[in-house]
Amino acid sequence: MRVELNAQGFAVGRYKVSSLMQALQLKAKRLKQHRNPVAGKPSTVAPNSLNRQFNPSSTNTLLTFVPTKVGFT
Repeated sequence: MRVELNAQGFAVGRYKVSSLMQALQLKAKRLKQHRNPVAGKPSTVAPNSLNRQFNPSSTNTLLTFVPTKVGFT
């Protein structure tokens, strides 16, 4: 508001604009918060066009140490 009034030639500061807006019961219109869409089509699994096989030969194993010439890193 202050920038617009200064552009029109009125020399006012932000506190003067604030007090005038309160006296006239004016409130700034704020932008609405962006909301992601929640409704719609559910996600689908992409086709396996590379024909990859996602079946591991063993269960997950935890690798805690890799032997190197330098030592444990």
